[in-house]
Amino acid sequence: PHRHRLRSPTRVSGTGVRFWSHRTLHRLTGICVALPLLVFVATGLPLQFTAELRLGSQGVSLAWVQDRYGVEAPAQVTVLPDVQQAEVLQADATLMTATRQMTVSGRLLGAYSMPQWTIFATSEELLIIPNIEQVPVERLALPQTITAFGRTDDPYLLIESSAGIEFSADLGLTWRQYTGAAGVWQIPSFRAPTRQEAQRYAATQLSWERLLQDLHSGRFFGQIGVWFMSFAGLALVVLSFTGLYLWYASKRFGR
Repeated sequence: PHRHRLRSPTRVSGTGVRFWSHRTLHRLTGICVALPLLVFVATGLPLQFTAELRLGSQGVSLAWVQDRYGVEAPAQVTVLPDVQQAEVLQADATLMTATRQMTVSGRLLGAYSMPQWTIFATSEELLIIPNIEQVPVERLALPQTITAFGRTDDPYLLIESSAGIEFSADLGLTWRQYTGAAGVWQIPSFRAPTRQEAQRYAATQLSWERLLQDLHSGRFFGQIGVWFMSFAGLALVVLSFTGLYLWYASKRFGR
């Protein structure tokens, strides 16, 4: 019987050589893009569910990540003890309770706990914070910058400013001059934050959404990371085209 002598790939026609070249390019591209592709998927999938996972409101408490971003807690925090059985801290413009962190205007002056909510006073605004975490915070502007916050036995809220002492019987909606007996004024204290408090504060400055976005784009690793992830994106395009060509060539030439 007639026998066909097998030819090596290097001796085939130009089409065959191109076929093997595309296969080599496809393999090398696949190897190079494997790690970036894992990063793309691992960071991209959670970002698709940012709202459901609350990534924008969940802070990163990993110390080495905070150091990478240069996030540092201030040297001093304002403390209000025994409010809702937990200390309330203010660091810079961030107010931290046991369950919430929020940005505030002015410096913390005091708080008043009630069964359904807690009222916090800064020098520029009042914050009515419900005890149920899912209920949003209500903010009320003050008539002027205040220097002290307290309450009477009635109980009325008291504020002191350059306009004198004023009281409110409707949780800060309206204010009138106060001429009654002296109220109970709150005096915040100051101290250095503990390590846990410093990490918690740093977490308010860096969310998981921001971290995942920076990892997804490569910005977490600096300019080199941006170029690397950009190259990986282009490599995925090459991988797609070479894969399609290999499929077409295998069908046409039976290879």
